[in-house]
Amino acid sequence: MQDESNQADTFRFVMIDEVFSRSDHENSRYAMELFKELGLQLLVVTPMTALHVVEPYISACHFVFNDGEGRNSQVENMTLGQLRK
Repeated sequence: MQDESNQADTFRFVMIDEVFSRSDHENSRYAMELFKELGLQLLVVTPMTALHVVEPYISACHFVFNDGEGRNSQVENMTLGQLRK
């Protein structure tokens, strides 16, 4: 692993959009462990059906929903416990 003091001065942001929707759980967890080892900050966009893959690795949830017609989207910030309910 890299020296953490050097990471404070670097931008390590990655956005992943439904990357785990077609991969098996073992490969998905391997990828998440690799991202963690590399010290990346992730924004993971995933359907609720794949939430269990990223759940052990995330610290915040932002649930996005719309009015059903796709015209009025909203974002709710919540804990994992709130999201599970």
